[in-house]
Amino acid sequence: MLFNSSTVYSIKILLYLYENNFAAYVNSKDIAHSINLPNEYVSKILQNLARNGIVYSKKGKGGGFKKIDSRKDIKLIEIINVFEEKPYYPSCIIGLHDDTCECVCPMNNTWEKLKLEIGNAYLTDLNNNQEETS
Repeated sequence: MLFNSSTVYSIKILLYLYENNFAAYVNSKDIAHSINLPNEYVSKILQNLARNGIVYSKKGKGGGFKKIDSRKDIKLIEIINVFEEKPYYPSCIIGLHDDTCECVCPMNNTWEKLKLEIGNAYLTDLNNNQEETS
């Protein structure tokens, strides 16, 4: 897998929030149930997203999480950098080198192009692609 499960699940969570365009806060339990993931895991991911300014969070009655309306264009790299253990971009895709400048593997040129695409992609791009394939 190219990304760890927290990165993948965070994208699923954000797509769910954006697809449903909730006006009110949604609790993590409802989100977890809707996307079929464990509540504890979803809650931790949402807390990380809130700490990094990607979603709003509110404690107490009527609290939960919701998308930040002014952040319609969240770059995928922002999400990736929250959940990946080491910087995502510098390493070789097949793990030969920590720095792609040193890498001479057959995937390096393709990986460099893909990294540029990922770095320029937005969450809304994923949402639009998902609608096109439905």
